Amino acid sequence: QTCALPISRLVKHLEDFPLDWESREQLALLYAREYQRLDLAKTQLEQLLQFPNQPERQKVRWLNQLADFQVNFGGSYEAARTALERIVELNPRASAATVAQNRIELLKLEFKGKEKSQTITPGSYQSDMGLKGRSPD
Repeated sequence: QTCALPISRLVKHLEDFPLDWESREQLALLYAREYQRLDLAKTQLEQLLQFPNQPERQKVRWLNQLADFQVNFGGSYEAARTALERIVELNPRASAATVAQNRIELLKLEFKGKEKSQTITPGSYQSDMGLKGRSPD
């Protein structure tokens, strides 16, 4: 999903229309994806979470988005876990809480999957192959 407006226009728009959820979400995504500024992305989502009378499903969505930003854009395990724990705290008996709890249990694997795999370049190990010093059978 590409953000249609540049950051400066989104910021100006949000000054005039601070309750525009979609623009604030777009701004958060831009901050995270394009600028690796998780702090600014989090600020935008936290503002959405603070608006009064937000439906629980929206809060769950934004908290999941916070966790996604941490996983996908170089954030921390602890920050992602905290966002997911907040979903559980919203309504511990809701299905969203169960899903969040399950995700917490697999969160380290999510982070591991995002790590850059180590590239092994051909080198001395190739000529050795663990056979040096052995006599032929």
